[in-house]
Formats: sequence, structure tokens, C-alpha cells
Amino acid sequence: MSRCYNKNYLKKLLDNPLPALKEDERIYLNATYQTNSFAKTTHCGFDAVKKLWFTGIHNTFIKELVELYGINKATSEKAISMLNEKLISLSQNDVD
Repeated sequence: MSRCYNKNYLKKLLDNPLPALKEDERIYLNATYQTNSFAKTTHCGFDAVKKLWFTGIHNTFIKELVELYGINKATSEKAISMLNEKLISLSQNDVD
């Protein structure tokens, strides 16, 4: 039996893949329903259970996302630690 997929959904998966993230590697953002447009366009995912947008440290726009939305308290300590390391790395690259 063949599966039928929405072609827009498949195009999004091919053009902008969101890697699978473990729960403790997700950086949850304080993006409200009204202000989530940047999160939608920058490869963030939506956790339907927690009703929060999330991303990972490898998102190209991680610095901008954190500055714009802030980090939600649902983010694990492991994810915050990984984020801090990534932001330090990005700031060192800006200096070089």
C-alpha cells in the first residue's frame, strides 16, 4: 500500500530538514502565537504537548532566535550548557 503525502510537506522536508532532537537537546523558545513567524521560517519545530517552539544548537539562526524570543524554562540544563558553548563559539568567530 502506498502512502500519500502532501507535496508541500515533502518539499519542506527536503528543502529545510529539521534534525531529530532528543528532548534534553531542545532549546525551547518563548515565541508566542502572534510572534512566531521568525521561528516558523528558521527551521524551528513545534512541541504540541508543551505548546512551545524549539530549535537545536545547529540552527544557523540560533543567536538571533535566542535574542528575539529568549529561552523558555522548559529547556533542560544540558541544552542550556550546549547553547552557551555554541554562543561562545559564535562570538569567538565574530572576533576572528
